[in-house]
Amino acid sequence: MMYNIITSGIAAQSSCSRNPKTFRKDTPMSETTKWALANSLKDLLQTRNLDRITVSDITDACGVNRMTFYYHFQDIYDLIDWMLLHDAD
Repeated sequence: MMYNIITSGIAAQSSCSRNPKTFRKDTPMSETTKWALANSLKDLLQTRNLDRITVSDITDACGVNRMTFYYHFQDIYDLIDWMLLHDAD
């Protein structure tokens, strides 16, 4: 189910790319994608050390494209920073 939501979000993002003013990075779909990536990383950390996890591992686990990861985050450590800021809530 999460895969369908995220896939729809990617389609929405690409359709808005013609006019950058119509799409903001902090839309609810963007947050959904970020949480999916964060949850995938958390799941992977249950079985592997951080230094053994790649961006491809994270994106494969939640069913999004690698470029979607880089749209939201610079690297895995940027994702971890985001997780620490938002998990504290």
